[in-house]
Amino acid sequence: MAINQNGSGRGGAGSNGSDVNDIVNRLGGPRVVIVLAVVVVIAIVAVTSITSGISDTNRQTEQRAEAKQQQEDEAARAQRKKEKEERHQEEAKKATVLTLDEITDEALRSDLALDADEDGNISQETADEARSIDVESFDSLPLLANFHNITTFGIGDYDSESYDISSISNIIHLSIGDCSVPQVDLTRFSQLQRVAINRLESPVDTLNAKNMSSLTNVQIEGLDGSIGTLDLSGDVNLDVLKIGCRVETLNLCGAGRENAFDITFSPNCVGKILYDSDTGSGMVEFLQKMSSDYGYTMEQQ
Repeated sequence: MAINQNGSGRGGAGSNGSDVNDIVNRLGGPRVVIVLAVVVVIAIVAVTSITSGISDTNRQTEQRAEAKQQQEDEAARAQRKKEKEERHQEEAKKATVLTLDEITDEALRSDLALDADEDGNISQETADEARSIDVESFDSLPLLANFHNITTFGIGDYDSESYDISSISNIIHLSIGDCSVPQVDLTRFSQLQRVAINRLESPVDTLNAKNMSSLTNVQIEGLDGSIGTLDLSGDVNLDVLKIGCRVETLNLCGAGRENAFDITFSPNCVGKILYDSDTGSGMVEFLQKMSSDYGYTMEQQ
C-alpha cells in the first residue's frame, strides 16, 4: 500500500508537469510560447507608453489651456487698465485749469475768453489746444503753467529777465511790444526761430542770440531806442534781418547764409559790423556793398 501511495504521489507531480507540457505543446511549442511572451511584454509596454502619452497630452492640453487663460486674464487686466487711464485722461482734459476770474491780464483774458465755457472756465483740453498766447507782462506766466503747446508768444511789456519762463521756453515765435531791460538773452528760448521787437523804451546794452541755430528771423524796430551790441554770432543761420533802431555793434562772426537772405537797415542805424572767415561770404559781400549807403563800417575779426 505504501509503495502504491508513494507512486501515486510521484505520479501526481508528474501529472502537473505533463499539464504544463501539454499547454506548451498546444500553443505550438516552447519557441511559440517565448514569442507570445515577448509579444505580451511588448503589448504591455505599448499600452503603458500610450497611457503615458495620453497623460502627457492631457497635461500639455491643460497647460496650454492654463496659459491661454492666463493670457486672456492679462489681456483683460491690460484692457481695464487702459480704459481706466483713458477715463482719467478724459476727466483730466475736462478739468478746469484756469478761470477768467483769475485773469487780470487783459491781453490774456481776451485771448481765452472765446474758449472758456459759460461759467468762464478754461479746461485742460482748451489749454492743450492753445498755440498762440498774448500777455501784457510776465506777471501772467504762472497762469500758463498748464499751457504746454504754445508756439507763438506775445508780450506787451518785456520788463525783466528774472521771470521763470519754463512754461514758454519752447516757443518758436516771440513778439515783444515794449522792451525795457538792459540785457535781453534770447538764448533762454532754446527753440526760437523768429523774434520781433516793436519798441525799445530804454537802451539795451546787449541783445544776445549767440549760437542760436534755430533762429532765422530777427526784426527790431524801436526807432527811439538803441542797442549797444546785437550778438548774432556763431551758428546763426539768418534768413531775415531787419533793424530799425540804433545798433552800435552788430556781431555776425560765423553767422549767415550764402544766399537767400533778406537784410534791411534803416539809414545810419548801424555803427559797425563784425565778421570773420566763417561768416557767409555772400552776406559779407552784400553788406560791404551796402556799407557806404547806410553809413556803417565793417571790421574783420
